Amino acid sequence: MKPIFGAIMLLLCLLTETSFGFDPLGYFTLTKGTSSEMCVAYVRNLNSFFEIRRYMSCDRRLNPKFTDFSEPTWQMIDKWEYIKLVKHIILFFDNSNDPKFASPSELEDWLNTSISLDLIRVDIDNDKSVDLIIRYNLHSCGASQVYASPIMVVDDQMESIDVEATRHLLQNPSWNKSKDPAGGWFDAMYDVFLYKGQAYFDKWSDNFHQKGYLHVFTTEQGATQEVCTLKFEFYPGEEEPY
Repeated sequence: MKPIFGAIMLLLCLLTETSFGFDPLGYFTLTKGTSSEMCVAYVRNLNSFFEIRRYMSCDRRLNPKFTDFSEPTWQMIDKWEYIKLVKHIILFFDNSNDPKFASPSELEDWLNTSISLDLIRVDIDNDKSVDLIIRYNLHSCGASQVYASPIMVVDDQMESIDVEATRHLLQNPSWNKSKDPAGGWFDAMYDVFLYKGQAYFDKWSDNFHQKGYLHVFTTEQGATQEVCTLKFEFYPGEEEPY
């Protein structure tokens, strides 16, 4: 059994350009996008890291050996400087667009939590126009069992969410879009990367029904589609680490 497992590990190392100091927990396979150059390259990139399953909730990493990939750098903004935007975020994500819940006390409570907002500038919909993208980090990654990081498009003044553009980025289960436009965004962690200059965004979810899958999307000509689905497979004898 051990020689077979060793042969598998050697093959995986060759395919992913990785040298493991110790056995990893598992690896990603493609269940959608097997004919896509980008998807094949992305799964090889992710499999080039050991312990890949442990950090998926926080971000997705890019191996510098895969030079066709790049990623914008998220910069934390001072949420106290963008009160109008914060109010809109509370309404859109936390209170089902019901204005009566956006009270001064709730706003202050929200601002005093560990919730953070990050910013990147990227052409997220590939229309040759740079967009302002905010990532809403619900609690610090790894510090709470309740974690999420939805992303949204905001206006140039960073005062409100561009709701129509943001709908493309919220690939979450929908129960009642009229009341809850963000959908079931809890446990969903989003990140953004580029491949050969084209923007993609992906979603990892710790939701029970979606756990173990990474979904990759892109938007072109006003339409968003899922181009890759990656499934995490544990090696025999390994168990869910958390």
